Amino acid sequence: MIDRFRNTRERLRASEYDREMAAELVFERSRTATQSGSSHRQQTNRPPIGETRRRDWQMIALWAFVVFSFAVLGFALYAIWVKCGGQSLF
Repeated sequence: MIDRFRNTRERLRASEYDREMAAELVFERSRTATQSGSSHRQQTNRPPIGETRRRDWQMIALWAFVVFSFAVLGFALYAIWVKCGGQSLF
């Protein structure tokens, strides 16, 4: 019976050691994860070069559409003015 108690005590010590080692490993992993996560966040703040170029083209296309829309509006107003014989609409 005393041998059984010793074996149980040794197993408890071993399991305590295992828990301590596991806790240290978890702490170490979480510490390195936060360090690598912050550097990863810094890298992802900047968009990739291809995405920046795509945004530039999208902005150019948007402004071209706006200019084209105002040109069409101006032409439509001019056509209406000509149809009215050059007199004021109001």
